[in-house]
Amino acid sequence: MCLGVAVPIHEIPETLIVQHRLADRIAQRDPGAGREIQFLWRHRQPVLAVNLDNQLRIVKWGNRGGGPLPAGGWCHREWIEAGLWQELRPQPAIIAAALAIDRGIWTLANEGIKGVVVRDRVYMLTEPATHYYRIMTRSNRMPVLVGQTI
Repeated sequence: MCLGVAVPIHEIPETLIVQHRLADRIAQRDPGAGREIQFLWRHRQPVLAVNLDNQLRIVKWGNRGGGPLPAGGWCHREWIEAGLWQELRPQPAIIAAALAIDRGIWTLANEGIKGVVVRDRVYMLTEPATHYYRIMTRSNRMPVLVGQTI
């Protein structure tokens, strides 16, 4: 399961960076690479950049506490397909991502990751890991990528 994503800094408007105090999430993994904003589950307040209704928004990632929403930051794609979250009225969304990280391994996410927004939270969709992804990351599940399979 994906524990974070990176988005090139030029893809996030400066107004969103300032408004959501994202400056401390700016990183540069390699000297030759451009700067990026990392959105990690381990952050004190995990958020993701989400394309929803043709607008980029910064949305809280999942639910760490109690309350009526499901705990965690992930949703099995099979649960949505089976209608198990129907009462929550999940709205499809695309999580902005150029890269995704799982157990320390960065992988390409060329067109983003599929997610669902429930009320004011986004949950990343996951699916059973391919053999390659499982060997690479030792994870049984992987993010549902837009337009690609690892």
